[in-house]
This record gives sequence, C-alpha cells and structure tokens, in this order.
Amino acid sequence: MAKLQPRQSLTTEEPRIEVDAGLPPGRYRIQLVVVNDRGQESLPDVQTVVISNRGGVSDNPGRPNRPR
Repeated sequence: MAKLQPRQSLTTEEPRIEVDAGLPPGRYRIQLVVVNDRGQESLPDVQTVVISNRGGVSDNPGRPNRPR
C-alpha cells in the first residue's frame, strides 16, 4: 500500500497503486509520469482527488453520494 507524501515521488513497477487511507480530508493534486523501457518520460497527467470526511460510498466514481 502506497503512503503518499506531499511533494514526494513514488516509483513503482506496477500499473496501479493502492493508496493508504491515512490522508486527511482535503484536495490533492496527483501527477503521473510514465517511463518506458528506453527511459523516455511521458508528459505529466495531473488529476485532483478530493478526500471527504462526510462518509458514504460512491456508486459512481467522480460523483460522490450523499451520506445516508
């Protein structure tokens, strides 16, 4: 499980990561850069992730449900 830290790089050989649930509520920008076997880097892809403490589970990723 990956423990993300602000302004820190994370390197992995896997095509996905599982993120530690210990981040406090807030908005986070995550930047992904892929490096191929020849060492060529992709352009960065930046996504914003919002962590809420309101509870509830989303049936539709990208659109949170309201707590029940």
